Amino acid sequence: MSLQLLYYNSHISYEDSPDGTNQALLMHRPGSTLGATALIAGTTIGAGILALPAATAPTGFVYSSAALCLAWAYMSMSGLFLAELTLNRMGQTGRQNIGLLELYQSSLTPTLAT
Repeated sequence: MSLQLLYYNSHISYEDSPDGTNQALLMHRPGSTLGATALIAGTTIGAGILALPAATAPTGFVYSSAALCLAWAYMSMSGLFLAELTLNRMGQTGRQNIGLLELYQSSLTPTLAT
């Protein structure tokens, strides 16, 4: 007898082995780009809408709005620079899985990369 369960982003399969014991097999499905985008956007929007306006309210509407717009521009540029660095490194190495540590080590001087 076999039983299959779907749990979030994984597929779990329970099967009876010939010796009478039950074995579980867990197979992870890769995430989607849309799911990752929604997760990042939800986290960013939630933090920005709830926390930042309350923290910057004493400075006034104009100054707090300007500060939030500058912070947004800085974070957007940082994300785009990181994406460009990742794409360039993927083209150099031919690999798709590149971590931040490898990006830092390949693009910064040895003293800054540690």
